[in-house]
Amino acid sequence: MLSFQKTPLCAAVFAIALTLVTGGPAAAVEAASIVIDAENGAVLHGEAVDQPTPPASLTKMMTLYLTFEALKGGEMRPQARLRASAHAARQRPSRLGLRRGDVITVHESILALVTKSANDAAVVLAEAIAGSESRFAERMNTRAKALNMQNTHFRNASGLYHKKQLSTARDLALLAEALFRDFPEYAPYFTAESFRFKGRTYRNHNDFLKNYPGAEGIKTGYIRASGYNLAASASRGGRRLIGIVLGEASSTARETHMRVLFDRGFQTAAILDESWEIQVGDVARLATAHLVASSAARRVPDLLHRADLTISPVRDGRVTHYRARFLGIGESLARKACQDLQANGIACNVISPFQAKRVGRVIEG
Repeated sequence: MLSFQKTPLCAAVFAIALTLVTGGPAAAVEAASIVIDAENGAVLHGEAVDQPTPPASLTKMMTLYLTFEALKGGEMRPQARLRASAHAARQRPSRLGLRRGDVITVHESILALVTKSANDAAVVLAEAIAGSESRFAERMNTRAKALNMQNTHFRNASGLYHKKQLSTARDLALLAEALFRDFPEYAPYFTAESFRFKGRTYRNHNDFLKNYPGAEGIKTGYIRASGYNLAASASRGGRRLIGIVLGEASSTARETHMRVLFDRGFQTAAILDESWEIQVGDVARLATAHLVASSAARRVPDLLHRADLTISPVRDGRVTHYRARFLGIGESLARKACQDLQANGIACNVISPFQAKRVGRVIEG
């Protein structure tokens, strides 16, 4: 059983504070950002989403992903005792201050990442999973490729500066989305607001987590080469949004930016809730499309009486066909209407407002 203090506002929190005091040349990139709907991957906002930048401690999201993967697969146990190597003990701040030979459990190491963003604990986990940090980085890149993170390359487990360690807002959103999707059973870890190790209490200092209603972390990051980064999640009314802000000028600026993006994102998502469609015809003749649409409206008038009908020509090479769609209905009505139509022998497809706007290579920054 996990035992640590919980943040009241959060259901699933990555609350990881960062105070890196070193990190390559000063950032010279403009801020990049993205907001997605975690359930369906819809992009609600995007700016410079494929601009490469050092991810700083947002890198630790992948370290956590691979750690949870090892726990879920039975390769590790939460109470397994890990011993710090000389390499782990040499890591620059932020750190727990582990010395060579010190013992820390997997459970404690995860909490050290969640609350302290400890670079030495990140290396301890990496070496336990892969034998060395360099081999762990190879696993990070393999997993990044599997998650469709096409513009990401990792070189270490912590996020300390390396000129070849780069990612993008889009890719980091994919990673954050995958953490919530693939490991919901480890959500209790992310509600930690503090943990104790060797008689000392380490507290979380993520102001976005504390101040934004429904916030669920995820991760802060800073090195000079990246500027101030933030990966965040928040839930309202059963909807979770995930946001990434990279390259801001200060911790206050990144949190303000994220609050604005999430406020707009929840408003946009609410509007899109009534923008579902159902397609009932994709036929060769305009007259046939009208007949199919009329038949559908007669079959389920109680579900379709509020919808708008559109019949649009679609060109496929030299061939033109016609699609009949009912527009402007909510998701539950759209799905129920299609079920009833299909039960009456009428082909029907539900079209979400996000269907053409997934996190894949859709929007250009």
